[in-house]
Amino acid sequence: MQSHVTANNTADSTGSAQWENELTRLRILGEGSSAVSFLCDWPAQQKQVVLKQYKHSFSLTDSQKVWRESTVLSSIDHERIPNYLGHYVKEQDGRRLLHLVIEYIDGMDLVETMSHHRWTLKEGLSLIHQLLRIVEYLQSLQPPILHRDIKSSNILLAHHDEWKVYLIDFGTAIDSIHSSLGATNNAGTIGYMAPEQISGYPEKASDVYSIGVVAWELLTRRRAQEYLVGFSFEWHVSVKHLPLKVVEWFESMLADEPEMRFQSAEEALRALEALPGFDGVNTPKIDSPTQDWTVEATHRWLNIVEKQLDHRTAALHWLHQYGHRCNDGSLKGLYAVLHRVALKHSSFRVVEYIQDLVESTPMGRILLKDWRTSREQLKAIQEELSQVPSWRLVYKSRLRNGVHLETNRERTIQQQLLGATKSWLAFVGLPPKAALTLLSASR
Repeated sequence: MQSHVTANNTADSTGSAQWENELTRLRILGEGSSAVSFLCDWPAQQKQVVLKQYKHSFSLTDSQKVWRESTVLSSIDHERIPNYLGHYVKEQDGRRLLHLVIEYIDGMDLVETMSHHRWTLKEGLSLIHQLLRIVEYLQSLQPPILHRDIKSSNILLAHHDEWKVYLIDFGTAIDSIHSSLGATNNAGTIGYMAPEQISGYPEKASDVYSIGVVAWELLTRRRAQEYLVGFSFEWHVSVKHLPLKVVEWFESMLADEPEMRFQSAEEALRALEALPGFDGVNTPKIDSPTQDWTVEATHRWLNIVEKQLDHRTAALHWLHQYGHRCNDGSLKGLYAVLHRVALKHSSFRVVEYIQDLVESTPMGRILLKDWRTSREQLKAIQEELSQVPSWRLVYKSRLRNGVHLETNRERTIQQQLLGATKSWLAFVGLPPKAALTLLSASR
């Protein structure tokens, strides 16, 4: 949750004085055209914070634009986005300057980190995965939030036991509903902006494009602005060392036409997880408050089993990350199987295991519901057909055609279920065809 402070957060002189008395400026962290950020000590809370001071005078007639970052930050809650703590306006040299107080993340931006650190392809894809997860969260909000200035200098990396990615600077972020009302100003940074964003019409795919540019810089160790020809980004010339599947992923990230691009961070994320070089086992997990954790847990288990690790190692990996969250009864079938595998037991009940995995994903629930509905409809048509008198030839022919169509529909759904559950069943030593029996069994 957001940790709002006791100091007055309203934009008045009283709040200004209280904040100024409580914060001690230590050094400048960074400076841009619109604001300068200071690292401050906050003795009352025994922590350090970031004080972002805007350079331009706050005007009541332009309040919506000036307060945008504080509004956006105060409305979101994510572990990889710095918490908004408060704001105030201070009179300085005849100007009314907006100040934001934000959580301090002890790390360096991606540009600075790249100057003295190199990552393997597997590690680089892990960092990109984390960034996509953050933007996936922003796009899952209602209405979705467009960052509009995703670039390497707005990405912080903190390293302790593992690399963690943070997204900062929401000064240009807007709700997508506002972008659909007409052209917006050209907020963003040339080199990272998608063509439609340069034209003033950003959408979710525009942030996907910006992530693609960041990913390209990370994996090629080059700066995008050096490969601009006019407004065209000539990214192809520097990816010959990358695997073909990764290059194809970039094609769908950096397409000039938004309709040819991944339409959302979620779509780009799933495609990245399918890349041969992606390590779904060791990539740090990120909790998204608006997303059912069981969806992520199910995707992670699919990644783990596809790596074909030793069974006990695979089970321990998953239990370490998600086992404690099963105490509420969620995914109890999966938990029971993996717990017995971790304890080196050779027997377990797999009905709940496979049903939990299928029912925990949105697509799985849809397929399972459609399959059950199709089976019921097929049974109803066959029963009706058996009761129709032989002289009603036209009606019987119509029913037989219905049986044929419904049978084909059921088979199509079955094939999708078999394909989706193949890896999960292989882990417990069962063939793909066992999925249908298990999914129709009683728990």
